[in-house]
Amino acid sequence: MKISVIVPVYNVSKYLSSCIDSIINQTYKNIEIILINDGSIDNSGDICDEYQKKDKRIKVIHQKNMGVSSTRNKGIKLSTGEYLTFVDSDDILNENFIELLVSKVNKKTLTLGKISFFENEIESDEIKENDIKLNKDNLIILAKMYLINSPCCRLYNREILINNNILFDSKLSLGEDLLFNLEYLKYIENVYIVNQSLYYYRRIDNVSLSSKYTKDMKNIQFLLFDRFTDFFSNRIKDEEQEKIFDAYRFGMFLIIIHNEFKNKKVGFFKRYFNCHKILSHKDVKQRLKLIKYPRNKIDYFLVSNNLILMYKIKNKFKNI
Repeated sequence: MKISVIVPVYNVSKYLSSCIDSIINQTYKNIEIILINDGSIDNSGDICDEYQKKDKRIKVIHQKNMGVSSTRNKGIKLSTGEYLTFVDSDDILNENFIELLVSKVNKKTLTLGKISFFENEIESDEIKENDIKLNKDNLIILAKMYLINSPCCRLYNREILINNNILFDSKLSLGEDLLFNLEYLKYIENVYIVNQSLYYYRRIDNVSLSSKYTKDMKNIQFLLFDRFTDFFSNRIKDEEQEKIFDAYRFGMFLIIIHNEFKNKKVGFFKRYFNCHKILSHKDVKQRLKLIKYPRNKIDYFLVSNNLILMYKIKNKFKNI
């Protein structure tokens, strides 16, 4: 069984070799490696070309900058493997990543592993926990385990993607990964989680999207809220699942709040009033009323009553 490994590449010359080496050195050898240089202005493209000369499994595509979603979509269309996986070009794979996932995969099962985070050195994960099997009745557990958003560290059946035209939304600046996964989950019956770290995500704080202000954050989170709600609302089976469901959805409102306070182009009180205006909107209030089991009832009370200053003060002291 051939596995396609799709790697969007953009200005990562410092880390790219480590990433590619971790793919080349997989214990599972029947792979194709698709490196798509998305208009890099450093020497990332040259590094890709050098690796192509060394390993016949590597294909290199150079293109003008189109963004990660369009680049992944191109990778899907160019891939020839029965299954495919996505790797960010500054991350590193466990050498057994593909072998372990392939051993559990079938067309109706999404197989994935755990993602660990690192900055400089990878800490070995020696703890072997029991693998986890989910079916259609408890897919919400993926949200609890923080495994529903990322498209990395999992194997997708290419036929399902192609036949159902499942692609990343290139119009979105974030959240496209969640929408991609929710769409794919419609066509599978089970999820198998290899419960050990197989993928190492590199934290690079100075370029992290999470540290930047996003102008259209409210509309993005509303879209994610509605799609997430539509997908899971008829799949929630008990109160425990509903608590996970509501905790995840309430988190989207907190993202909106924290995003407004990242807008360094305006002063603090302007950020406060912008946030107050957003939470006063009827669309926000309607969605907040859908949440019965917020993880933190005090936070929910403050946000739903638009007591943003009190919310910020409370969490400031909490962090201290």
